[in-house]
Amino acid sequence: SAAWRVTPSPPLSPQSPHRRLPQPLSTLATAPTIVRDVTPLRRRHLAELARGDLSAARFLRDAADSTSEVYGLVNEKVAVSLGPAAAWDRARVAVYFALWYLLSVVYSVKNK
Repeated sequence: SAAWRVTPSPPLSPQSPHRRLPQPLSTLATAPTIVRDVTPLRRRHLAELARGDLSAARFLRDAADSTSEVYGLVNEKVAVSLGPAAAWDRARVAVYFALWYLLSVVYSVKNK
């Protein structure tokens, strides 16, 4: 029995072949939910995410020794941890920097 609640699902889109609109991580609930039972990521979870049965969330993982903030996939039945929120935030900044550098190089080469 998990002691947590799920953030609201993204709205349905009648024009899209997908069941739900994607929900960016920046628009998630500001107060993370505490999750005690976290399931390891499996291939079926990715299929459920593609079908719209799982949604992205930022929540507090309550382990026996500590509590940490993680990004994950959740629905009413399961919570899947994708990793520490701090690591994902650092990776996002690194991706933005790499993208800026790549686009800067392409722009410089094209305008010679």
